[in-house]
Formats: sequence, C-alpha cells, structure tokens
Amino acid sequence: AYLTLVLATFVTACEFDNYAPPEIVLEGRVVYQGQPVGVRQNAIQLELWQDGYELRRDIPAYVRQDGTFAATLLEGTYKLVRKRNSGPWRNDPDTLVIELRGPQRVDVPVEPFFIIKNDGIQRNGSTLTATFDVEQVVQGTELERVALYVGNTLFVDARYNAARAEREDSSGAITLTLDLSSVSQNREYVFARIGVKTKGVEEMLYTQVEKIQLN
Repeated sequence: AYLTLVLATFVTACEFDNYAPPEIVLEGRVVYQGQPVGVRQNAIQLELWQDGYELRRDIPAYVRQDGTFAATLLEGTYKLVRKRNSGPWRNDPDTLVIELRGPQRVDVPVEPFFIIKNDGIQRNGSTLTATFDVEQVVQGTELERVALYVGNTLFVDARYNAARAEREDSSGAITLTLDLSSVSQNREYVFARIGVKTKGVEEMLYTQVEKIQLN
C-alpha cells in the first residue's frame, strides 16, 4: 500500500509538472541612444510576462551593473515591462513584445534624467582624478549630487565602495579628486566609476566600471 501511494504521488506530480524546462536565452541591454546605461548591480528589475499559463506571474530579469540582462525562457510571446520607478530614468509605460523562437538579443531604450558625458578617470601617484560633464535629459528634474566611487572589487557603486568623493548640485564640466592612499595598500589595482543622482530618485546612473592599475 505504501509503494502504491508513492507511485501514485510520483505520477500525479509529473502530470502537474508536465512542462519542458526553459532553455532559450534572451539577452539584452538597457540603452540610451544605443549605448548601455550603467546602474547598480541587480538593483533594477525588468519584468517579462507570458499569457496563457494558469500561474500567470512576472518573470524577473535583473539588470547587471553594465546595463545588460539575461533570462532563460520557454519559446513563446513575451511582454517586457520596465518596472515603474525602479531606475534613474523616466517611467515608460510602453511594453516591448518579444517573439521568442530561439536565442535572441534585445535593446530596451530608456530616457535617463541626467547623463554623464566626456568622462575620464586618471591616476597620478596616489591621487585619482575624474573629469566629466553632466547633461540634463529630462526637463523639470533636479540634480542632487555627483560622485567618484572606488572599490576593491569589480562591483562598485554608492553602497559598495572603499572610498568616494562627492559634490552636491553640480552641472557642466566637473572635476573630482580622491586620495587612494587609504585603499591602495598592497594592491595592484582598484576599480572606479562615476555616478550621478537625481533628487527624489533612489537609484543612480553610473559610467562603466574602470580598472585602475596602481603599479
């Protein structure tokens, strides 16, 4: 009787779980003017929806710090949604419809509140200097601060860093300097990136991470 019960349970579970595992990879980038937007690692979520299933729920796709994302899915038609108030860009209610029949790449356009242009990070001895311009894209927004972040690992942002240099309410051509002496002891390199924060928006927009050689 016990064996019969086990077999019945197994067969029933297979009937309920009679779906092929997801195996098609959808890759993408969050872009502005064709270029990927730097963000905080896995802090921003896109949502993928597929109709026609009993358990209809979103499939999350978390954005990496370089602006890329990936999801492994079943073949079918998906709606990709930019989660509201999740990124350093204007809310966009438009839905991207994706016909997934095989591995595919897609760009998801966004309109950042502010962008960083003409950026460069240079080391001179124990001093790290960042030069860049900040440009307002969405009118009616306010710039809160800009910052240069340095970290000991590849993942660097406003929350995870070893040192920072910040300036509030800046615009136009900006220079930030940072003393590396406190973070560079016995290290061959560090990682750095520039960030800009919009007032009232939680997440910042960043440049791509740069590896800074120390010796």
